[in-house]
Amino acid sequence: MATESQNECAVEKTEQLKDILCELLGDRADRSALNSVSKLQDLGINSIDYMRFVLLVEERFGIKVPDNAFTQDGPVTFGDWTRFIGA
Repeated sequence: MATESQNECAVEKTEQLKDILCELLGDRADRSALNSVSKLQDLGINSIDYMRFVLLVEERFGIKVPDNAFTQDGPVTFGDWTRFIGA
């Protein structure tokens, strides 16, 4: 069972991930529409945005995103990415 501190950390990471997407999407961003099944492509992320997104995730969370993130086997939805960063 997750502790309150772990839950707060997960919420904080999820919000940071939303911040990154909103930063990339600018006026196209609808923060309230982001949920675990939101596909990044459906949010308007193009291939260049996706590369920037991955770089920002690596920088913000201090992790290395594996090469499979750029394949069909990689994270596709917002929920996939929250799990990937450990939120």
